[in-house]
Amino acid sequence: MVRESIIARPGGREAYQPAGTTLDWTVDESADMTATSAAINTSTVAWALETGATAAGWALGASVNTTTRSAVFITAPATANNTPYRCTLTYQTTGGRTRVKAFWLLVVDPILFYQ
Repeated sequence: MVRESIIARPGGREAYQPAGTTLDWTVDESADMTATSAAINTSTVAWALETGATAAGWALGASVNTTTRSAVFITAPATANNTPYRCTLTYQTTGGRTRVKAFWLLVVDPILFYQ
């Protein structure tokens, strides 16, 4: 995952986004694709937010995919909350392997985020 705000924790990767913002989130698989001599089949890339996230104000925007990475625009709800939402990227490699990458995204007060 490429974002300075992602932190690895025992329960998985956690990320933070200021309330009301739209940010791009990128999963970079270049090292794995090189190691396995594979590539991302860009026609199979799918981003998803946890069920209920749309009702909570989250929105997924357009994604941009290459053979080694995928990026998506995610809009956070207008109000900060303490509920983490799972963001999941699923794709297949050109070798036919299905890969799932996920992280927990929390909405924080913009004033506290940018300090």
